[in-house]
Amino acid sequence: MKKRTSGIDKYSTFGLREVWLEEFFDFGDEWISNSSLSPRQMAAMINWLIESELIDPRTKRTTELFDELRVIYEEDPFFVWGIIWINLYYNSIIIKWYCDSIKWGVKVSKEDLLEILMVSFPDLSKGTLYNAINAMINMFDNSSLNESFSLGLLEKKGRAVKSIYKKGVDDELDSLLVAYSLYKVKQHKARVDFSVSELYDVNFEGGPYKLFGISQSGLERKLRGLKYFNNVNIIDAEGGSRLNEIFLNEKLSSYDLIKFKKEMF
Repeated sequence: MKKRTSGIDKYSTFGLREVWLEEFFDFGDEWISNSSLSPRQMAAMINWLIESELIDPRTKRTTELFDELRVIYEEDPFFVWGIIWINLYYNSIIIKWYCDSIKWGVKVSKEDLLEILMVSFPDLSKGTLYNAINAMINMFDNSSLNESFSLGLLEKKGRAVKSIYKKGVDDELDSLLVAYSLYKVKQHKARVDFSVSELYDVNFEGGPYKLFGISQSGLERKLRGLKYFNNVNIIDAEGGSRLNEIFLNEKLSSYDLIKFKKEMF
């Protein structure tokens, strides 16, 4: 697969921040005219929102997904951040790289993170890549991603970030986030069946382990609970004490799972 080497530095070191997302959900399509963000912050935020699939890249108007998540955010903001993280994996170069390249349970210094990124993108300048890392770290520092999922716990000396610990989450992970992550794989890979073991292969793109670090035993518990979720067959999982195969409902989409979540409130 050819590696993308453009568009990684589009955030001017600004991450997707909680306070900006709250403002965006408050104002919707009127957000730009009501925001106090600087032009550089605004440009960065728009790029994050497009990659989160909350803004249409062509019209710059809010999407149907925004309409659903706006309601959910009032009751369960952590769930919304989980959806955003999953969507960013498929649309943001720096987030996909981080998920694919940094192992769970590893603490890495900011300098080492940059060195690894430079190996992955040898044609890009150090400054360009450093900006992308700073934007991602800024998001970890100013959002619920660590509070809810421990995706990039920061060790600081004063205000300076010294290291990032990619810890992950297990039983606390919402079952519908597990399902959504699998249905996004279905959307991008046109597949409806998987083996449980392949979800833990380092080369598997997406899924609940790659994006959240859930253990296999934790994943199996979530999958069993999704067989008849709200009387809907979301996932079939076959096997005895250890599950082997996962089958997704061909008639459902990732967007349907968002609507199921909304109906819970």
